[in-house]
Amino acid sequence: MSKARSDRTAQGAVQPSMDDPGESPWEGRGMKPLRLRLLEARRRLGVSWEILERDYLLSWILAGICQVGSLRDTLVFKGGTALKKCYFGKYRFSEDLDFSGLEGVPTGDTMERAIRESCDTAMKLLDEYAPVELVYERYTEKQPHPRDQEAFAIHARLPWHRQPHTRVMIEITVDEKVLKPVQKRKVIHEYGEPLEAQVPVYAVEEIVAEKLRAIRQHAETLEKRGWSRSRARDYYDLWRVLGAYKNQMDLSGFVSFLHEKCAVRHVDFEGPEDFFQEGMLVQIEKTWFQWLGPLVPGLPSFETVIGELRPQIESLISLSK
Repeated sequence: MSKARSDRTAQGAVQPSMDDPGESPWEGRGMKPLRLRLLEARRRLGVSWEILERDYLLSWILAGICQVGSLRDTLVFKGGTALKKCYFGKYRFSEDLDFSGLEGVPTGDTMERAIRESCDTAMKLLDEYAPVELVYERYTEKQPHPRDQEAFAIHARLPWHRQPHTRVMIEITVDEKVLKPVQKRKVIHEYGEPLEAQVPVYAVEEIVAEKLRAIRQHAETLEKRGWSRSRARDYYDLWRVLGAYKNQMDLSGFVSFLHEKCAVRHVDFEGPEDFFQEGMLVQIEKTWFQWLGPLVPGLPSFETVIGELRPQIESLISLSK
């Protein structure tokens, strides 16, 4: 792993008890110490400590990326984390930062230098609130990724860590054409700190299309292999997005647009029933709590989400033909 900056060491770093927030000379503006703020959020939300640490860091790493010109101008934020950080705020927790690269996106060593710069920037932004060390490494799948992708794992040492511990993944797809106008939205950060960052992000219509496409891709994988990664989060995301934003979406030509997005990954669909295939739903129901329970306080039941989502998808596809 490479340190983004080497002027911090673990001098005397200790692991205090969960109920002891400790003191920090970095705390400013009359705020409670960071550990106490995270502890209060944990008690309020009932999610794990590691999930809250990661959620906190996702915001600041995103802010660092937004200040690196070569990334700010060529990366478009997408996926479930984009929904939480740019559209909802109070939403399911996420584990990574997903982007699509526009023309001119850095690759290889140039991308690695840009990621290092974004980590340096994030640490400088964080200095006012807590001493955080970020180290990064290029991430390589055991099996070659089927698409062109840049991936990095960032490990963070928060004040109460002895060494870099909490991991955030950055994944950048470089062969995905962004078809809808890119939106600029403020990063939503819920930990009492003034984080000012505007991020280029997918339009809701494109997020919905990619979620639907992912379901079709994995339905085909399930049919061919007899197994695939659970898409429970995609169904949950579609349910939330369509429930909150459908009336604001531009649905003109959506079916043609969805076919175009699907063609990029060599999948297709005939009608809404293709997104609710029985084999896929059986798997989703079995993995519903495993994949969503730790990330969604008060998780609604599988039956509730699918029951309400099915007519939404039927309406979406029939109305936009």
